[in-house]
Amino acid sequence: MRILGLLIISILLWGCAQIKIVEGGSKDVTPPMLLSSTLPDSTLNWNGNGFELLMDEYVSVNDVANQVTISPPLKFPISVIAKGKKVIVSWNDTLAKNTTYQVNFGNAIVDITEANPIALTRVWSTGNVLDSLTLSGEVLDAWTQKPMANAVVQLLSNPFTIDQDNAPRYQVKSDKNGKFVFQCLPALSFYLLAFDDANKSGRWEEGEWLDARRVLEDVSREASDLKLSLSLNAPAKAFLVEVYTDSSGWASWSWDHRLPLPQLSPSDSSWKWLPSSDSLVIRWLGEVDNQFHPVKFSMPDGKQDSISVPVFAERWKYNPSFGKKREFKVIQGRQLIIPMPIQTSGLDTKRWVLEKEKQVQKLDVRLESGSAVISSESLVSGKYTLQLLPKSFYYGDNLWLVDTVQFTIQVLGQEEVGDVQIKSELGNQQLWLLEDEQGKLTTVDPVVLKNKGITLIPGTYTLRVIEENRNFGQWDGVDWQHDWDAEKVHVFPTPIVVRANWSQQLEWK
Repeated sequence: MRILGLLIISILLWGCAQIKIVEGGSKDVTPPMLLSSTLPDSTLNWNGNGFELLMDEYVSVNDVANQVTISPPLKFPISVIAKGKKVIVSWNDTLAKNTTYQVNFGNAIVDITEANPIALTRVWSTGNVLDSLTLSGEVLDAWTQKPMANAVVQLLSNPFTIDQDNAPRYQVKSDKNGKFVFQCLPALSFYLLAFDDANKSGRWEEGEWLDARRVLEDVSREASDLKLSLSLNAPAKAFLVEVYTDSSGWASWSWDHRLPLPQLSPSDSSWKWLPSSDSLVIRWLGEVDNQFHPVKFSMPDGKQDSISVPVFAERWKYNPSFGKKREFKVIQGRQLIIPMPIQTSGLDTKRWVLEKEKQVQKLDVRLESGSAVISSESLVSGKYTLQLLPKSFYYGDNLWLVDTVQFTIQVLGQEEVGDVQIKSELGNQQLWLLEDEQGKLTTVDPVVLKNKGITLIPGTYTLRVIEENRNFGQWDGVDWQHDWDAEKVHVFPTPIVVRANWSQQLEWK
């Protein structure tokens, strides 16, 4: 009985000691409040190496690299650490004389319960004058025309150069809406630079999108409507990057289409170029001889580079690499394009089987520019199954495919597609591009789009018009070396939603 009593008491005590979540009540949406700072705002004649902030609740610090900026920037990143209700800010650098500094904490300081951020800055001067001018604007993605967050915006004392370190005089970052503001600036003129800082180095590096102004910006005007559009700069030098080789005898690498093609050695017919918009591919056309074949490249600037391409029979025993896409849609009467493995040199069309409801259909297919082109002229609307049987395509005398690959093809009739017509004053000589939900770009004839309209597969599309002036057949970003700005992009203000059996006429002012 005594044991039973002790057991009951223990259970009751354990139940009383449990920590339970308090339910009910409204969500905390109040950000922390600053109670005090060891560095009062707008302090003069101060050249310390850090300060502390005291909040009214427990806080944490997040994403310092993207959220916290100090301007003018220091040689080394500043340290921002949370300890309880305190935020400790420090740096290992000497402040410049007679200079106004500002630390902007962005959304870095948040409470620990609901991560509510506090908007906070600290401003001080190492001299007896506090600069007070401002400069503001917006950073956009030049291709999408959408705001870019966390872009680095800098004011330079000297003009921007591609091949040198561009030490900024002042630096801020754009917010989630692409907006940036320089505050507490002196009445001087600066060169403006913005870039995406993908490498988090605080300096522009090759491969990062940028916009740089060649003329001085007079801060005394206190401009508030500056527009900066970031794009990929044409590389100043050519080099092989992101090289991929396949033992079936081909290699690819990233290549900017604005650069001249490198010279290939050996330059005989054993190799074939297969250029694309953002890469180059070479394909071996000789015998499968189980050898590594060296290829040397002479770059446009005279420098040399090389790769070695393996060509081995063992590779031919395995199925080639197809793309992941196994379902296709095509509008009745149009051509369906199915990309084939790079080394494909021929098709055995007898081994291509198209069925609808288990009935074999007549198939018109041919190999063109590395893709299988299928005509849907004689096909009625509905769902089809396409089977690529073993030995259905090949390279030379080496038959590639040893298994069956299956695709699903949906042929869409007139009641399953939509029509779009767009009235616009934008020029017909410009490049009109339609982008689908998968990011695939299709060139559109503006005369047809404006006058008769075009038929599209249901989905959501983005329409862009490129003021193309370099005639590469695609959009080109900034080319600083040749003093070319990024080609201007006009984006239709809203996504174009296409629905089945629905025609629409839109106006683009």
